[in-house]
Parts: sequence; structure tokens; C-alpha cells
Amino acid sequence: MFRVVYKWRVPSEKIDEFQNIWRSATDNMHRSVEAFDEIEDRTR
Repeated sequence: MFRVVYKWRVPSEKIDEFQNIWRSATDNMHRSVEAFDEIEDRTR
């Protein structure tokens, strides 16, 4: 397991939009990996 740290510069007026898009993208990635839930549970 590894983690990736991203650093984004987002204008303050676009924060909500960015968060919604980022959440949607990561949710889609998580759903595309069969064992993601099992892996995530072990990291908590």
C-alpha cells in the first residue's frame, strides 16, 4: 500500500467545485479497484 500526496492551488472561489470533482474522481477510482475496501480497512 502506498499513499500519494497532491498539492493543488485552487482559487478560493473554486474550492467547493474542486472538492466535488475530486471526491467524484476518487470515488470512481475506488470503485474500479475490487479490493480497495479491504485495503482501506486495514489502514485505519
